[in-house]
Amino acid sequence: MTLAHLILAAELASVFFSRAYGGSSSFPENNPELGAYQNEGKCFPLQDTYYIMYRNYKEDPLFGGEAKCIIIAETGPFVDGSGTFQVQYGGNNTVNVKATLLSSPGYSVQNVIQIQSIDVPQIIFNITSVYTDCRKCKVFRHSYIENGQGCTLWKTEASLNEDLACCEFVYDLVCGTSRKYQVYDHCTEKV
Repeated sequence: MTLAHLILAAELASVFFSRAYGGSSSFPENNPELGAYQNEGKCFPLQDTYYIMYRNYKEDPLFGGEAKCIIIAETGPFVDGSGTFQVQYGGNNTVNVKATLLSSPGYSVQNVIQIQSIDVPQIIFNITSVYTDCRKCKVFRHSYIENGQGCTLWKTEASLNEDLACCEFVYDLVCGTSRKYQVYDHCTEKV
């Protein structure tokens, strides 16, 4: 871990713990002061394909239940804060979605991605950034899992074989270490 990563980890831990033990937010990372580490707006259009590595819940009712190999790829232009994507799971199952960037109350950056199924438009939900490194990894909370407590860790294809200690640390700190369901399973089929 580099010095910059250690400093970032210390800053995040300090804010998380101070909010957890005295803040009013139900999630300690829901803090506009952390916006620089949660800015999804700077990541679009995507420069790489993303793979969900693991999550803290066993079954995802919207993306293949307990399926492995969840892969996210941009399929159309990203215009005015929205774009189309294909989510592949379990080998060859796909869901087409529209993603729109939003901001949580008090935030000056776009830290929320609203996802709407193109095939079934009444399916709409948010994923909120806990931590974002556009080139390497992301940690998200999913609004539709356990009242927003569901977390996932995503990696770019380019970083699949890298040890990303900072992202791992943030995930473990915020999402816990006791329940970690492996989703990435040396996936070879790509969107």
